[in-house]
Amino acid sequence: MLKVALWNLSFPGTPCDPASDLQNVYEAALKKNHAGVTELLVQQLSVEGKSLPKWYGDYFGLPWHKCYSLNIDNLPLRVQDQIKLPRTIECISGTTGFPGKSESDHTRLSVVCLNGILADLPRNVTFSQTQYAKRISIEDPFYTGLVAEMITHPFVFVGTKLEESPLWQHIELRHQRGGGGEMRPRSYLVTPTLDAARQLALQEFNIEWVPMTAEQFALEVLPQLDSTKLKGFSTMSKKGKAASRQEDVADLSAILANALKTNNRTDYLLGSEPTWNDIQS
Repeated sequence: MLKVALWNLSFPGTPCDPASDLQNVYEAALKKNHAGVTELLVQQLSVEGKSLPKWYGDYFGLPWHKCYSLNIDNLPLRVQDQIKLPRTIECISGTTGFPGKSESDHTRLSVVCLNGILADLPRNVTFSQTQYAKRISIEDPFYTGLVAEMITHPFVFVGTKLEESPLWQHIELRHQRGGGGEMRPRSYLVTPTLDAARQLALQEFNIEWVPMTAEQFALEVLPQLDSTKLKGFSTMSKKGKAASRQEDVADLSAILANALKTNNRTDYLLGSEPTWNDIQS
């Protein structure tokens, strides 16, 4: 048990207090045995990767725009090691990474680990009470991006009930700036149980509850998406090829000279698309 192991780093030889909180025990262990905490958590959170269920690959093998994770472990990379995937996985730290480098493409799937990655242990992760307090005291670029994408992209949430305080802090920040009236695409929350009050709260954000475990959803729902999956990767591939092509850029002076020669009149003030001649005159 992680709490007991951390307790032994802080107070060796003393029975673990059952009333103690994991976050506070972690904080105490950091003060008492910084190196020991790092070694322990890397050991505990490193996924072995040789016996992962195949359905893990079914999730990471879809043409997602992007993935977000609350976990600090290296599960996505171990899935990639064991299961052949259509794209390379790149894990990006939500505590030390750069948001501008978090976009996926047709060859790479970005997995943004919001609370940090193993290399960030023990200080640069969001785990203890004070680390969470620090996280919600400032506007975080990764959470800001996540909330913005929730407005423009459908999401499938798996393994969470969406109770994370940094997420709701950034949703509220957006509401205060007048960003709360958007027509959000429908999203889905996959979790076995969800109380009625939580269901009602999530309906405001057009999030529909799917009463299934992650495994059930992978085995019963994801196989129905095979044709859609192929279309998704085809679209991504076309976009990638279009972006990589070198296109000729017209000379602006030539465009303007030609516009002056033709001197065509348009009704752009009545709604027609303006031409260069309109802009000139």
